[in-house]
Amino acid sequence: MEVLRIVWWLLTGAWLAAFAVLAPRSALPPTGTAMPAATPLWLALGGAAIVAVWPPLFENAAGAVAIVMVAWSLMLHRVGYASGIVPAFVLGVMVGALFTGSLLSPFALLVGLTSLAMFALIAAAWSNANRALPIAAAAYAVLFAGCGFWLVELDGARLTGIADPNAPSNPLLKTVAIVPGAWLANANAHPALYLLPVIAIFAAWRTAADRARPGRALLWSTLVPPFTIASAGSALFPFLTPSLTIWDASSSRLVLAIALGATVVILPAVIVLTRKKG
Repeated sequence: MEVLRIVWWLLTGAWLAAFAVLAPRSALPPTGTAMPAATPLWLALGGAAIVAVWPPLFENAAGAVAIVMVAWSLMLHRVGYASGIVPAFVLGVMVGALFTGSLLSPFALLVGLTSLAMFALIAAAWSNANRALPIAAAAYAVLFAGCGFWLVELDGARLTGIADPNAPSNPLLKTVAIVPGAWLANANAHPALYLLPVIAIFAAWRTAADRARPGRALLWSTLVPPFTIASAGSALFPFLTPSLTIWDASSSRLVLAIALGATVVILPAVIVLTRKKG
């Protein structure tokens, strides 16, 4: 059970990174690069699996809004950049709310702006918008660094007691203390984690610096979302929100196993079959 929960924690981060890299491509205008036909489908299937694995995250209105925004950005292809602005911002706000527990907190809104800048950077790289790349990279770097500095003083959750990680989910079997700066506890215990945001910002800088070489700029840009999301994930772990952890917010062992098996089998099949049809 504990291993399945950790695997799904990693898969959730991987899905978010894939979405951040590929979704901006769907927001390009008709003259831009189109998203492959398989991409919306496997992103949607992966998102559905995540909803099934972490049901408490999507039991409120905020979770429903996130689902709608993701679906919107996956379905609206080639209709202009505006199709991706709202989902990019909302998804960032959702991530920020995982730290604060509130969608309307200033920190969550800052993370939303950071997400928007990151999506803009990826979209500019996909469309070879050389003039936009330095602006987007600078905006992302400043906003992302601001999020990091804010975490130093932001109240965070710290586990003071937890039940068996292999037991069925029950949020009442743990105790949590709210402590300023607690979200940096993992990085302080493992200093190598501080390299994650540094690499993310470095990749954004290299994206802008290599704008005269579109292929290389695009490659650098694809590194920004994984390391950005890994930075947030390493700070949150093992929390999903200030009141829920991966140990007490997951579905049952059976659901986790079935969802993992379906993901391993169905997603590659969807990609292969769609490419054959194309």
